[in-house]
Amino acid sequence: MLALALVYLAAGRLGLSLSTVGGNVSPMWPPSGIALAALVLLGPSIWPGVLLGAWVTTTSTGAPLWVSFGTATGTTLAAGLGALLLRRLGFDHRLERIRDVVLLCAGAGALGAIISSSVGALCLVLGDVLPWRELGRASWVW
Repeated sequence: MLALALVYLAAGRLGLSLSTVGGNVSPMWPPSGIALAALVLLGPSIWPGVLLGAWVTTTSTGAPLWVSFGTATGTTLAAGLGALLLRRLGFDHRLERIRDVVLLCAGAGALGAIISSSVGALCLVLGDVLPWRELGRASWVW
């Protein structure tokens, strides 16, 4: 779990270097793929590594601890529910079927993006990290 958290943090620093909204929101976020892959390949019990990595990554931007925890929770839920969806629908991680690619992208990918962007952007606004007028833009970019 610690290794996953460290990989998440490293990928998160890369993503934050491309931030376009308030230093906290990036249009490219490699940790989401890492988190989903870890939960699909290693199982749901690895979720604390995702939560820790996401929390440390967001905290490193200077966001208040509760805001960081809120965004980390949203990120962890996004990956966890995406992995659950894939598992329930018979996803095969080898991606040999078009069905599996569609499930990954349009299913887990879209679900994760909606959950993470909604929770994360709302936490940033509620925590006064971003002004309310940036909520829509932050959600869209996220």
